Amino acid sequence: MDDSLIRLRAKIARQIAEREATLQPMRDYAVLGGNATPERTYCPVTLAALEQDLCGWKRMAAKLETTVLFEPREHRALRMPRLR
Repeated sequence: MDDSLIRLRAKIARQIAEREATLQPMRDYAVLGGNATPERTYCPVTLAALEQDLCGWKRMAAKLETTVLFEPREHRALRMPRLR
């Protein structure tokens, strides 16, 4: 397997793990009952945005795995764009 592909997989896995770790306390906070505070009002909106971000990373990981399995020569097309 190409070294750049291994690094890309590791980067995507790290991003997913970081986002999962960030979301878990927010999920717990949203589930807890209690009085409605301004923070609690914004929690579902923030949680939804972060869940969507996490979903995007998971889709990217799935696309990477599919491409590597079925089209091994074209995995270089999935590299992250460089910032100029």
